[in-house]
Amino acid sequence: MVALRFDRRALGVAGTLIDSLVEASADDPYLRKLIGDGRHCHGFGYVLAGRRGGAWELTSGRFDAFGEQLVEEEVCERNLEELRRAAKSLKDALGEYEEVALAFHTRRTTSEPRGTLNAHPFRAELLLSVDGRPELFELYLSHNGGVKKLELAETLGLLGAELMTDSHVLTHYLARSLHGSHLEAVASRLAGLVSDIRKLVLSSLDLNLLLFSRLTGPVLAAVGYVTSKDEDRIRYYEPVLVRGEGIAGYVSSTIRDLIVERELGLEVRSSREGFVAVIGPGTYELLPIAG
Repeated sequence: MVALRFDRRALGVAGTLIDSLVEASADDPYLRKLIGDGRHCHGFGYVLAGRRGGAWELTSGRFDAFGEQLVEEEVCERNLEELRRAAKSLKDALGEYEEVALAFHTRRTTSEPRGTLNAHPFRAELLLSVDGRPELFELYLSHNGGVKKLELAETLGLLGAELMTDSHVLTHYLARSLHGSHLEAVASRLAGLVSDIRKLVLSSLDLNLLLFSRLTGPVLAAVGYVTSKDEDRIRYYEPVLVRGEGIAGYVSSTIRDLIVERELGLEVRSSREGFVAVIGPGTYELLPIAG
């Protein structure tokens, strides 16, 4: 997955990173080593906040061909085909905006529910305090890794969690926990929430979060938190931060390798220490995660 914040100076680099996500989704060597198949072909989704003419607007989409009377191999190929189309449409639209915040996720699951409704990102609404007044925000969450969803749902009193993905349950948890927070305190609250549920994390809790209000615009954040001790899983889940002129973001480890291979001129920072990053065009701010 990728989460990017950029302006017009970085349109070319942003487009290449989108292409890199498509390439990594078709054959991820780190995933192939874990399960024998390197394709992230169980659906995809994106959310894009763009500023045009000084005003922010938002578009999003999700897709998974699962359930369309196709055998699994046909579903996989159909999803990769639709991913390529969606990526091209996004790239074609980038030039319309003065500034963009984008989160783009492709999925591979072994046991969680499938279908378009279970593709990332998941959406929730919450109120945040902005300059002392309440403001309605949309929260979009993409997630690599896993959590013990039934235990997390129990803390929320959330019914029907067995029918939901762990990431969907996590979206409810974060939206409810962040509700009422001051906007400027969201990053520190996130760091605390990850620390609170660390015992429920399976392998990793790599998150991209886009908070959006048409009044305030987007806030883009990433969480990198790997708990696995298995070296192959660490390499697969290892979170990576990138930045360059007019662009910064979070990328997965396979996309990092493609960035290095293509010599994009980005500063690349891999981390096995837990962090929350607040991402802006060309910069990011880091907060540690305790524990």
